Amino acid sequence: MKNVLLVIAPQGYQPLEFSTTLDAFKNAGYITEIASTTTDQATAMDGSSVKPNLSITDVHIPKYDCVVFIGGSGTTVYFNNATILSIAATAYKLGKVIGAICIAPIILANAGILTSIESTVFPGEVQALTSKGAIFINKPVVVSGKIVTANGPTAAIRFSQELIKLLK
Repeated sequence: MKNVLLVIAPQGYQPLEFSTTLDAFKNAGYITEIASTTTDQATAMDGSSVKPNLSITDVHIPKYDCVVFIGGSGTTVYFNNATILSIAATAYKLGKVIGAICIAPIILANAGILTSIESTVFPGEVQALTSKGAIFINKPVVVSGKIVTANGPTAAIRFSQELIKLLK
């Protein structure tokens, strides 16, 4: 059984990216857990909410086959969060499948794992992505080895499909 970790912002995560990705993994039969800075309710950009299973400080990366960073305006709180950057870097070092959608690819760039790697991001964050050495590809979804990046909610279905393909 494959284990997947979805990381969401405590406030302002993108609800369509989250629900589409969560549903895709559940429908594929994977065990999913949700992490945030809080285990109280995390609130989406549209006001909906979810209760994360664990705090980012309690994440044990070797347990997971895939780590996914969900976007949304609130995701900026993670751009320089040492715990989140460590989660991303550790997942990469351990060869896990990694996904980041919307503005979340900036987390991967800031963790140093997109240097010379083809990736995409929400249009307003291209400069932040390329300033860390990533190679920006202007496509909705980009797969580079075990890393999948997507540029926003309209790419969520394909993003999820590509992550599941890599896990099979």
